[in-house]
Amino acid sequence: MQPRSLAVLPSGVHAPRQAAVPAVPTLHRSASGFKRWEAWKRSVYLGLGLAVARALRVRRASERLQSLPSLEGKADESLRFSEMANWIAPGQLMVGRYPMIQKNKDACQRHLQRLVREAEISTFVCVQSEVPGQEDLRSWPAGGIDVKGRRCLPYAKMARQLAVRKLHFVHQPMRDLEVPGNEHLLAFTEDLEAQIQQGERILVHCMGGRGRSNLVAGCLLARLYDLSPNEVESRLQDGYDSRNYDNCLVPETQRQRETLRKFIETLRA
Repeated sequence: MQPRSLAVLPSGVHAPRQAAVPAVPTLHRSASGFKRWEAWKRSVYLGLGLAVARALRVRRASERLQSLPSLEGKADESLRFSEMANWIAPGQLMVGRYPMIQKNKDACQRHLQRLVREAEISTFVCVQSEVPGQEDLRSWPAGGIDVKGRRCLPYAKMARQLAVRKLHFVHQPMRDLEVPGNEHLLAFTEDLEAQIQQGERILVHCMGGRGRSNLVAGCLLARLYDLSPNEVESRLQDGYDSRNYDNCLVPETQRQRETLRKFIETLRA
């Protein structure tokens, strides 16, 4: 699967969508008619200019994206990373569980080391409302925070000690099993899309790596590759199944899945 199926303009510039052209105003032999004509021309030139500029940006970005694995047959080998995380777009976008749990601290530390060294994750995106931001250490109790019987510990300091490249930590809190508004998702995933286009490797995580993280990752995947709702859902499920952890559907709730579809339909309108 190649990044974004793009149309070719006569100038050779690739654009994902055609720009809407304002209706031609009715001409009258009057000063007001002339002003409307001049305003129409300016709006057309501005609209085409913005469309071409966006098309050039999309083409440059798409040239930096890696191809997605085929959906034919099982893609488990290319998507599996561990029982705690999986690739959605190999080498670019990963989803997973919270990386540092007190009960399994040694195993989590090994997993974190693999994330920053083997997968070369450079941006950690936490979408949990149950915990504060990773760099807001004053808000973290000494023993971590209990979330449904599992004690989450801050991991930014350890990740930086293990990493070989600069790391970034993003906190975009969402309530468990709930969904943000469409406008919020559009703005948030636009920022993440820009980071991937700049070469960042992103891990999106929630507590279990099923619901919120897959919702955000699915929206981001659709932005990057202009995929249909069915294909996004298939790729999310293939990725999650590669963990061999359980038989859960992703995103986890019906409402999250409906929100994902609505987001993609809005994006492709």
